[in-house]
Amino acid sequence: MLVVGQPRSGKTTLAKQIEKRLNLTRVSTEVWIQNLFKKIKDREENPPEEEPEPVLEEGQEPPPKKSWLQPLEESVLNILKSGGAPSSTQVDSMIKELIESPEARTKGFVLDLDFSANNEKSWAARIQEA
Repeated sequence: MLVVGQPRSGKTTLAKQIEKRLNLTRVSTEVWIQNLFKKIKDREENPPEEEPEPVLEEGQEPPPKKSWLQPLEESVLNILKSGGAPSSTQVDSMIKELIESPEARTKGFVLDLDFSANNEKSWAARIQEA
């Protein structure tokens, strides 16, 4: 299911109602970002056991610490921290990830996206180009 409308027209409110009533998964960048913040909060509240520091030989530098976030999560988080907004490529990846989730594949989904045609990077503008 796809909810389309101008900004501030009630798309998200409607999508949330449809999600509850039909037991669907709501797919939107807002949901993806909320899931990212939940993941970060959970990690802060339930930190994993720390691995022991590796024994280094003299002059040897420690290996770089691996991020526990996925590359997309890391890049979106950095953009949000700097006050920016995700790129259209990142938004595409976020939406694709949500659509391909086991929950969305099992239950179905309602797509809640900004379709304002006045934004050159909006879904509406990109669909018109296609």
